[in-house]
Order: sequence, then C-alpha cells, then structure tokens
Amino acid sequence: MKVLIIGSGFMGTSLALKLKQKNSEASVSCIEQNSVAKAEVDQSDIYDETYHEFNEASDSYDAVIVCTNIAEVKNNVEKCQEKFTSSTLITDISSTKKHISTLINEGYVSSHPICGSEQSGPKTANADVFDGARVVVVGQDAERVKNFWQGLGCSVFEMDAKTHDKFFGYLSHLPHLMAFAFDKLTKPIPHRDDLMPESSRELLRLGKSNEDLWNEIFKDNKEILDESVIEFVKHLTNIKN
Repeated sequence: MKVLIIGSGFMGTSLALKLKQKNSEASVSCIEQNSVAKAEVDQSDIYDETYHEFNEASDSYDAVIVCTNIAEVKNNVEKCQEKFTSSTLITDISSTKKHISTLINEGYVSSHPICGSEQSGPKTANADVFDGARVVVVGQDAERVKNFWQGLGCSVFEMDAKTHDKFFGYLSHLPHLMAFAFDKLTKPIPHRDDLMPESSRELLRLGKSNEDLWNEIFKDNKEILDESVIEFVKHLTNIKN
C-alpha cells in the first residue's frame, strides 16, 4: 500500500507509524510545508519520501490522508481531488466538520479518529494512540474509508456532519475549553503542580494541549460551543445555589 500523509504533526506521523507497524511493506510519504517540522521528519526514517510542496509529490497513491490544521484542510482536500483519480482514497482527520460540509454534501467522506495527545509535533508521535481507536466517518458511500480504518484495527462509527459537531462539541470541545480556562485560573496558585489531586491533574493535562490547534476547532464549532457553555453555566449556577 502506498500512502501520502499531508501534515506530519503528532497525528499524521503517529498514523504513518501505525501504517508501517501494520504492514512492513507499506510505503508512506508526507508533504510538510512547515520548514521546522520537515527538518525533523527528514532526520527520521519514518517516511519513505518527504516533500515541501504539494506539486512535488507524484499522483500515484492508494490513499491520501490530510492531517493538517483545520484552516488548511478544505484547500488540501480540494487540491487532492484535482490531482488524484477516483481510485485514490482521500480523507482527513479533522475534529470538526462544518468547514468541509460543502465537500461532504458533494460526496466527500471525512474522518475523525477519537484519539490523540496533548503533545504536538512529529518527534512525539506514537503508533499506540491508534490501538483500538474509534473513528467516526462522515459522508455517504463510506465503505472504502471505513475499510481503511478497520484495516488498522479501529472501530468505525458513522454520523452526519451536524450530529458529529454537536456530539463532539459537548463531549470533547467543551471539556477542552474548560481545561484551558482551568489552567489559567489555577496558574497563580502556589505549589499547584506539586500538590494538585489526580482528578484536577487530568484536567490540567488537557489544558496543556496545542492552543492554536484548539482555537481553530473552537472557531469552527463556535455555535455549538456557545450553546454548550451557556448550558454548562446554568448547571454550575444551579449546583452553586
């Protein structure tokens, strides 16, 4: 199998490692436009080929997985649709779907692996994050995309784009927003990191996630996130009173 990863961050490179773990003969290449990140992967033996620009890669891949930040996903998917034939599987791993809802309505199938880490960058990549992972696929005629993830040992679920964004807005995006706020709230407290209980420490761990990446997620799912925050504050107020 010949796979192209676009975006060699933590998730993209973890996926590359998992692909090679599952199939030692798999050829996995990447496109990385960030010069610092590309220098890191160039020094590793994870990828068979690394490219700085999209047009440097060939058009003969079995699968192309877009693993960039949300702001770059739609443009990269559209470039892939122009470059590759229908025989190439194209999907992405973004955590929200509003930004690509137009493409989904036109027949594109998006993915969302429910796994990851508060860490970022290719140096921290770990194939194990995909062990037993659940993946949500969004779009019609999703069998090829489902088969790809199932081939990695993942459990696959299907949702429409609106259901997906509401579900994860409440169950993932809101907790991360709370974690960032909790980190800022408690940072001035003396001996915080030394004496913090384990339950709070897990919330703080989420608060150490890549803030730029999560700001893009919050922005794309702003309507649902606003709704969830209002509801959450109501419950906090009721409990407080």
